[in-house]
Amino acid sequence: MWAAPWGHQHMLEVLNTPDHPEREQFTGWIREGYDPEYFSCNEVNAALQNWKDKLIPKAFLQRPASPKSVKLTKPALNKHLKQLSNDQLIELVKACYGASKDMGKFLAVKILGDEALESMFHEYRKKVEQEFFPERGIGKLWLQEAGAAISEFERLTESVERTLELKLIYIEMGVSYTLTYGDIDERFYYSMASMYANVINMVNDDETGEWFDAYEERLEAIVLSTRGIGWGFYDKLADLHAQLQWV
Repeated sequence: MWAAPWGHQHMLEVLNTPDHPEREQFTGWIREGYDPEYFSCNEVNAALQNWKDKLIPKAFLQRPASPKSVKLTKPALNKHLKQLSNDQLIELVKACYGASKDMGKFLAVKILGDEALESMFHEYRKKVEQEFFPERGIGKLWLQEAGAAISEFERLTESVERTLELKLIYIEMGVSYTLTYGDIDERFYYSMASMYANVINMVNDDETGEWFDAYEERLEAIVLSTRGIGWGFYDKLADLHAQLQWV
């Protein structure tokens, strides 16, 4: 195969020139009876088929189908658990406990109750606070890490009230940070306002009204402490606080 059309044209010119210095070289390359006018579509297709693995980029080659994803559903889990004996259930729970730290924490709250819950709350509170005010140096403001800690706590403990407390701490730490170090940026204030809105919704969803009584003054104090902060932060929190409802 010739690398380019001009190469093939050069070869034809050499072959048609009896005294050309390169004639002998090209004569040794071509097969006996070579006819430049001859073309066979079938032969070309067969050659391309043999070369396809080298001609087609690997990304476009057909890949084997991936195995079908298998997911354990709650109905299937429930059916399986009902078929297990007490000893088998015990062994399964023990295996889950050893499978991951998260599962260990989840079972601790389920089995040990409030004692384990409070211990975990202080652990995750520290995770949130250290993103703003670590024991050494200045906080890195990795807000995503602090938010992930709150979500993980909520998932493992299923405690709505203690999750609400963590979210309030997140906001209070953020406000304290900007009061200490000055204006931050739009991303920072958007995150604080978004979390504040989430807390307002959680308090409003409490039909007993107990959370309103417990957190109304604290939420108002957060708003008042933001006077003078840039990016319209105070106005945004004030608008959100106005949505707090007395049940």
